[in-house]
Amino acid sequence: MTKCTMRTLNSKQPGWGNEVTVMFEHEDQIVLDSNVNQYIKQYSYDGYGTRIISKYDTPTGKRVIVSRLASCD
Repeated sequence: MTKCTMRTLNSKQPGWGNEVTVMFEHEDQIVLDSNVNQYIKQYSYDGYGTRIISKYDTPTGKRVIVSRLASCD
């Protein structure tokens, strides 16, 4: 699988209510979607509440912002 750029935008220590926000970026939508889907599989909605916050185009490619809880507890 081709990797895309992934950058953590916000991260707090695990604990109730703390969230992690990451940004994925790539020029190819298929590669981007594949990486985001893999991340969502790794941190499932059922355990971490993982969700896509936004999707948009930039001059350097396409971006997806994803948020999840820091812990599945």
